[in-house]
Order: sequence, then C-alpha cells, then structure tokens
Amino acid sequence: MREQRSMLLFEQAIKTEATKKAYKYQLTKFKEWAKIKNFNGLLEAPQKDIQVMLEDYVMYLKKTISPNSIPIYFAPIELFYVMNDINLNFKKIRKLFPEKVKKGNERAYSHSEISMILKSAKTERHKALVLLFASSGCRLGSIPDIKLKHMTKIEDSYAIKIYVGEKEEDFIFTTPESSKAIDSYLDERKKDGEYINEETPLFRTTYRLGIEKVKTCSVDNLTHIMGRLVRVIDRKRVGKTKRFDIAKNHGFRKFFATSIKNTIGITPTMTEKLINHIGIVQMDGNYFAPTMEKMFEAYKKVIPELLIDQTKKQELKIKRLEKTQIELEKFKEDSILLLKETSEEFKALRKQREEFQEKLNLIKLLPKKDKQLIREKIANLKREN
Repeated sequence: MREQRSMLLFEQAIKTEATKKAYKYQLTKFKEWAKIKNFNGLLEAPQKDIQVMLEDYVMYLKKTISPNSIPIYFAPIELFYVMNDINLNFKKIRKLFPEKVKKGNERAYSHSEISMILKSAKTERHKALVLLFASSGCRLGSIPDIKLKHMTKIEDSYAIKIYVGEKEEDFIFTTPESSKAIDSYLDERKKDGEYINEETPLFRTTYRLGIEKVKTCSVDNLTHIMGRLVRVIDRKRVGKTKRFDIAKNHGFRKFFATSIKNTIGITPTMTEKLINHIGIVQMDGNYFAPTMEKMFEAYKKVIPELLIDQTKKQELKIKRLEKTQIELEKFKEDSILLLKETSEEFKALRKQREEFQEKLNLIKLLPKKDKQLIREKIANLKREN
C-alpha cells in the first residue's frame, strides 16, 4: 500500500501524460541501477544512505551520458523523494552536476533534405506527417490528440487547434501542399472502409482493414516512424555530446521557425505566436490574443518559404502574380473613373466661378446709388437670418 501511495503522490505531481511516462521511465532506470526491486524500496533506507546513493548516481551519470542530460535524468528522482517527504540535500547534489556543453543538433532541415525524406516516404500517412511537421512547426507531442473536429479549412489550408483545454492551446496552420497530403491520407482511409467523423484522430496506427477499431498514433509510434523516415538523411554526429547535427523531430520545427523569422512583414510578437511560444515578453501570453483569421493572414506571408515541392512553389508564385495583376487592373480602372469624376466636378466648379465673376462684373458697372442699395439689402438679409 505504501508503494502504491508513493507512486500515486509522484504521478499526481505531474501535469501531462507524456511527462508522466518519461519521468516514470527515468525513475525505473534509477531503481534498476540501485538494484532495488520496487519503488517502495527507494524509501526504506536511512536518509543518510539515500543521500549517498543519489550522489553516487550523479557521478555514475557523469561518466555515461551527456552533461546536458543529467538534470533531465535527475528531475524525476528529486520529485519522487520530495513528494514522499524525504528531506535530502538536493543543493549539494546539484553542485555535482557538470557544466553544460554546446548542443550538437542546432541545424534545421533544408528544403532539399525534407524533399528527400518525402520521396522516401512509402505511404500517404508518412507524407502527411512529414508535411505537417514542416508546414506547421508543431511539436511531436501535440499530434496524438488532434482530431478532425479540431481542424478548420481556411482557403487552401487547415487551421488546427492543438493542446485543446490546456494552457498552451493555440492554432497551427498548414500549407496548401500539406493540406492536400492530409486530404489524400484521409481519402485513403475512407476508401479502406473507415468511418470518418469529427472524433476521428488525424493519425491512426497501421491497419489491415479500415473498419478495424481506430487507435490513435501515440508519441512512441510517431517517434519510431520519424526515426525510420529520417534515415535517408546523412545526419552527422558533432560536438562533445556526439548528437546528430539535426534533431530527428525538432529539426522540422527549426526549419519552420527559421523560415518564419526570415519573412518580412510579420511582427516579432506574431512570429512567436505562430511558433507556439508565449511571446516576446511574459505578458504577451495574457494580452496578445489575435483571432485565427489574423494569425492566418500573417501565416500566409511565409507559405512560399514553407513549400517543399518547387513546382508547387512556382504555381503559388504564378497564382499570386495573377492576383496582383488583377488587383492592379482594378486599381487602374478605379483611378481612371475617379479622375473622370474629379474632372467633371472641376469643370462644374470652374463654370460656377465664371458665372459668379460675370455677376460681380455687372455689379461693378452699376451706379453708386444702386450699389449702396444692394449692400443694404444684403445686410438686411443677414440680420433676418
């Protein structure tokens, strides 16, 4: 019962399922390293011995993993002991952490590399997944919860609501190229006999028959899929951490972020919003709340840079040039019409001026007595009014 409560308290302190799974995995690795049979055993030793055990584990990790990963490995262990009221000297333990080193995977995928990944993709699902990553910059963890009811068609794109009901809830968008791939994938599933409704997940696991019970692609499923797809890219191990120069999943997000930050005409605050960040400053998260339509208007500016198929890019360029030409022609017609109307108004004003001048000249020719009479009549009219 003690063991159940120790893990219950630990799990209740974690906000998301993905984090819960990752934390439990790291805690299990620590338990196995300590050669303890169950989680309850991690609490049974005297406090002094537990302190020494954690210090030894940090020194073991320093020899086996990247310095940057040690805080990640240790966070679940610290949380477990804190939630179970074991008061340890965590400040001393953190002093044992090594200095962080420069990460290896700083580069984004290029257009040609994403194109290569797409060409190697054998299924409609894989193509839709790759293009969703590249066109929206979404995190892998946001994908399993996406259902069709979260997707809204807007022009030739999709607006997709992610992290529904959570603090990070927001919209991501897809390019026309990505939207077409998603539609093809969903059409394939319909043809295979799957019943599609608003509760249908965007990505499902593999199936032999479409009528089989639909299972959502989990984070693990998606991780394995992406791991296989990116093998066609010659990613190199670099730096002290020996990580790949391009992160398997995050490389797509960096591609998106780089493209959008290099696009002229999008404000820095909107840029961060489209990347699903809080904003330039902390208060942006509370006070900057643009509508989906406003976000899409900004997103449209970066679409040409996010298209992977160069043919699609040229088609979009031609389409935009044609639209610009139509707008210019309309502007020309409106300008001619306005000029004509202005010219007519000018002629009418000039005629009025000429008529007034003629009357003024006639008054000047009148005798002095008549002029005085006219002045008196005008003065009387003014007083009456």
